[in-house]
Amino acid sequence: MPPQPIPKSQASPGFLAYIVTSKYADALPLYRQCHILKRSGIDYARNTLCHQVVKAGELLQPVINLMHEQLLEYPVLQMDKPRYKCSKNRAVQRKIKVICGYYRRTSLLVVREVRHCLF
Repeated sequence: MPPQPIPKSQASPGFLAYIVTSKYADALPLYRQCHILKRSGIDYARNTLCHQVVKAGELLQPVINLMHEQLLEYPVLQMDKPRYKCSKNRAVQRKIKVICGYYRRTSLLVVREVRHCLF
């Protein structure tokens, strides 16, 4: 990963890893992460964190593609594709629907595929 993974952003690779891990592995929503950062004296807008999570996902796409290819090599694959409704963003008058795909093989490699649909 480059020293500045997102152009014109102050987010370091370590900070991006922290945000994404907190959101997806620790189930810590971005608005709560903003409150935690603010308590530490760092004023970060939630929209900025959202943008950085999306950009981090784009940077990780080659890794996700490789994991997906490895999954398809196994004879048995379990899959689930739940749909989640996200709260409507007050600034943007659109609803957001998130579709996640979970894949699992026998050695417990799990890949989470996330697609955001704006409508």
